[in-house]
Amino acid sequence: MKNKEKNDPNFLDNTESLDREKRNKNITVRLSRIQGQVKGIEKMILAGAECKDILVQISAIKAAINKVGTLTFEYYAKSCTRELIESNEIDELFSTLMLFTNKSFDENNGALPINEVLEKLNNELENMKKLIYNPNVCKKIILKVTIIKSLVNRLSSIVFENYAKHCTKTVLKDQDINELISTILIFTK
Repeated sequence: MKNKEKNDPNFLDNTESLDREKRNKNITVRLSRIQGQVKGIEKMILAGAECKDILVQISAIKAAINKVGTLTFEYYAKSCTRELIESNEIDELFSTLMLFTNKSFDENNGALPINEVLEKLNNELENMKKLIYNPNVCKKIILKVTIIKSLVNRLSSIVFENYAKHCTKTVLKDQDINELISTILIFTK
């Protein structure tokens, strides 16, 4: 970047705007893929797919939402954090950072049956796609990531519980302990 460009506020605004648009599109594409994966899991469940195969897909969703969370957090760290510090809103900064690191956020998702978890997960993903394009909603976006993570964890728990109740009997009868261990490792990802 030339010195003249560095000192031009319009150039910097345009650069930030392009970066924001690129990031928003990237996150939106990722959220759409996650929605596709969720729909795929719904079809797998209806078709009676193997628990292990469903857990593999859930693991992929976990990785994808973690990447969305990381991208969101990076943006938050670069833009919103600066604004909160400048306006002396340190409590707001820390509460948002705590949301991002919260691994046990539930919002009453723990008791939901699988069909409601899938429906709520799709709704939250759609809501987040809309939020991404609103400026200055970092905390809301991070909260959405946390809620989505919680829903994916609930989905994973339901499928694994089903696996433990039904699939392990077959695995143990066949003496295929490696299959059991492999499935448990997928669940813990």
